[in-house]
Amino acid sequence: MPTDEAFSFGVAAIATDGVDLDVNPPQPPALSGGEAEFRTTKTEAFVTKARVYQWSEAGSPTEEQCIGGVEAFGQAGTSVGFTDLKEGIWAFCVRTSEDRYAYVVLADEAATSAENSTSSASYFVW
Repeated sequence: MPTDEAFSFGVAAIATDGVDLDVNPPQPPALSGGEAEFRTTKTEAFVTKARVYQWSEAGSPTEEQCIGGVEAFGQAGTSVGFTDLKEGIWAFCVRTSEDRYAYVVLADEAATSAENSTSSASYFVW
């Protein structure tokens, strides 16, 4: 994870109702009253109005690298199928609905359980 000063960081559960990264700590939108920037299902990770960029470089990005990737290549309302992701490259830079930038790394076993669609994710919000 980045070592910069953070608005918030840690590990969160992300499910189909999503997680609002604009509150500290991140919460489901039903609790925060905000918008979900990032959601997962059994087969994919997706964002709604936020912009997302899949981070595929070695190591964690700096804030400037995340901003640059999101602004140059980020897409809103996009999804990524877990089967399309290369092993170990389940990392994303996200621009939130309140214009914060976040680095989200899904656990390797993200959303693969047949019983539910909750994924564990490490997050760092600038």
